[in-house]
Parts: sequence; C-alpha cells; structure tokens
Amino acid sequence: MAAARTLGASTLSRGQLLHLAQRLPSASAIDIRLLLPAFATREDVETGKALVRALHGAPAAEALNLDEVNKALKNYAPQVRALAQPYLDRLAARQQKQAAYLSALKLDLAPLRGDPDAGLNVFFSTRVGCYGCHRIIGKGGNVGPDLSRIGRLRSQAELLESIVFPSLTIAPEYRTYQVATRNGRVVTGLIVRETAESLTLRTAQLAETRIARKDVDELLPCNVSLMPEGLEKTMTRQELRDLLEFLGKQK
Repeated sequence: MAAARTLGASTLSRGQLLHLAQRLPSASAIDIRLLLPAFATREDVETGKALVRALHGAPAAEALNLDEVNKALKNYAPQVRALAQPYLDRLAARQQKQAAYLSALKLDLAPLRGDPDAGLNVFFSTRVGCYGCHRIIGKGGNVGPDLSRIGRLRSQAELLESIVFPSLTIAPEYRTYQVATRNGRVVTGLIVRETAESLTLRTAQLAETRIARKDVDELLPCNVSLMPEGLEKTMTRQELRDLLEFLGKQK
C-alpha cells in the first residue's frame, strides 16, 4: 500500500504508466484507488486506453468510486471516455443501488437506541459470529482486523457500510488468496505463513491448510472479502443498532 501511495503521488512517464496499467487487474481496490492520481497527470490516448482496459479487466475496480475514476479520466480525449462509458455506467448503477439500500437501512435504524452491552452479546454470538474473525477486548479471531479501537477510526455510518458491503475496502494485509493445486483442489484464505517450501492459508472457517509450493498450480489474489455480504440480514434491526453502538465505543 505504501508503494502504491508513493507511485500515485508521483509524476510518471507514459512508459511507466503503461507498465503500471498492466498490473492493475491483479491489484486490490485500495491500491488502484491510490494509483489513479498518477494517471490523471497524462492526456495521451494510448495511456488513457491502457487505463480503461485495465479497469475493465480488474475485478477490484468494480468497488471504486465514480468520482475518483472521473478525476483520473478528466484530461483524456472523448474517445477514451467513450471506451470507459460501459464501466462508468456500471459504477453509477452499483453506487445508486448501494446508496438506496444504505439510506433505507439508516432510516430503519434511526429511531432505535443502541445498547453497547447488548451489542457485545451480538458480537460474540455464534449466530452472527463476528468474533470468529475479529478480535476485540482481547478475545476473538485474527483472520480480520483487530477492532479494539475501531470506534476511534470509523464513524458509525462507516461501520455500517463495512458490515453491509465488506468488499468495498480490503486492507492489503487482510487480502485473501485462492490457491489451485495440481490435483484440482482449490483453497481460499489469508496467507498466515510462507516459506520457500510451502504456504499456509487460514480459511473463513478458521482452519489452517498447509500447501507445498511444488503442488501449487496457480496462486491468485482475491478481491472479495472473506467476510460475507448480507451479515446484517442475520440480525434484527435492534441487534444491528446495538452492534454499531458497541463498536463505536471501542476507542
């Protein structure tokens, strides 16, 4: 992420940007977001087309914000914008749908008063299962980020969005990988140990699987969070409000 931030803030040559565009399809949404400003400094058609092709081919680019993509494309010729239009239309439609859902959810939650003690019970309940991946007040798993100070870092609106749409922002250190082995087995998880001889992945079920490197046929980064979408649907609106109150108190 630090490298992406540095590159995004740099003035790069056309050749450097063309090379960078080739790497975007396998990058995370956070890294693409950090790299986009570098492309905004150019206006030649070749660089613009390379960027658009990369965005079309990058699964993580579907999670970008329409405004930040428009800023990256603003200096390019109309033919570049035309090439990007189907992608921009997809982003706009997704954002409208997500915004409408979040707005309706916020209206449901607005009249409710959150109870942090009840929220603690929701967090550690087996039905919702937040504790399986996240650690808080010294307890829980370590597949996802430690949430012990999340209330200092995120507003309740941001926390709600992260619960409802967990794949929008995935920190690089919690990016998952899919390993396909030579015998046809596929394992998806967080790489927790890596040596010259093997990889060890921790899956969403918290199991650790060791795979010998000689057995790896393909190793691909995933742009979908291990945290499933729809988690809010496993809770009542009151439970969701309580959970947000509990998380907001973690400072």
